[in-house]
Amino acid sequence: MNKFFITAGKFSLSLIGLIFLVASATAQVTLRKGLDFDADGKADYVLFSPSSSTIKVKRSSDDGNQSKTLSFSFSTRDYFTPGDYDGDGTADYSVWRNSDGKWYQFRSTASAFVAIPYGASSDEPVARDYDGDGIADFAIVKRIAPTTAAPGGKLNWNYFRSSNSTYATFDFCEYVDLPVPGDYDGDGKFDLACYRPGANVRADSNFFIMPSTTPPGQSPGYWYQATFGKGGDQVVSGDYDGDTKTDLALVRDGVTSSHGLTWYIKRSSDNVLTTVNFGLTGTDRPVQADYDGDGKTDIAIWRQRHLDRGFWIQRSSTNVIYTKNFGDAGDIPLAHYDTH
Repeated sequence: MNKFFITAGKFSLSLIGLIFLVASATAQVTLRKGLDFDADGKADYVLFSPSSSTIKVKRSSDDGNQSKTLSFSFSTRDYFTPGDYDGDGTADYSVWRNSDGKWYQFRSTASAFVAIPYGASSDEPVARDYDGDGIADFAIVKRIAPTTAAPGGKLNWNYFRSSNSTYATFDFCEYVDLPVPGDYDGDGKFDLACYRPGANVRADSNFFIMPSTTPPGQSPGYWYQATFGKGGDQVVSGDYDGDTKTDLALVRDGVTSSHGLTWYIKRSSDNVLTTVNFGLTGTDRPVQADYDGDGKTDIAIWRQRHLDRGFWIQRSSTNVIYTKNFGDAGDIPLAHYDTH
């Protein structure tokens, strides 16, 4: 997965380098909780202001504001790692610091800061619910450089199961791939998955997915490849059709900054490709999440420009575009963490 980390007022995507409350306990539910600071079952509008090191939240339940000032550091490459780490159904403020391999969190149950070591410098955080208990697990990916024996190199996945306090480690995908974990089989657990961009805008891109539940007739360690997208596309993970499975979804920039963004979504429920034009290439950042609480990921962008700065959402429940004016110049939308 291609995380974004904090820099001095701008986005930075690292090539070495999801968390949503409905009736059943699925991995997609856990995804939404990572951005749900009021526990109403909807993703809130969340921004980070680099100038003040403050996370700002506009709650969906009452349109109220809350904020938390955290000591993020530009020089240590702090990664946003949203999630519900204490299992109370409410999002916790969380970052992973590359320089010391620690998770710095302000948990909603304890109302106190914690610093937990897990990982090392040059790792990439991929916190998700890998054991299906509804709690985000600490997880990192280590990139192993190519060797004669393994010319493609590899990704080494490590996570700590919150359900039973045990560790798991797997080698899956190659050095150049982007980790994009999701619940692609709908079993309530996140699967290991990677995205390999095409070499150019005409070359095919590929997903590589290892389901957490081995399909009938397959051996443990089974994985499959899905060709989807072109070089230069961005992965915008989510469950857009509400079947509890992560769909293959991409956003493609326009030719120039004045052109629109195009969303390509292959629904897992029927394998149909949906194409949606939404957003502008030069000013907008994808911030897909479930903002209306219907169990489906909404197509959404955060617009930076002054006159109409804020969240623009195509609600899946009504198919009507909703806008929320929120934010200041230089802010970073946290929901962009799940765009790769």
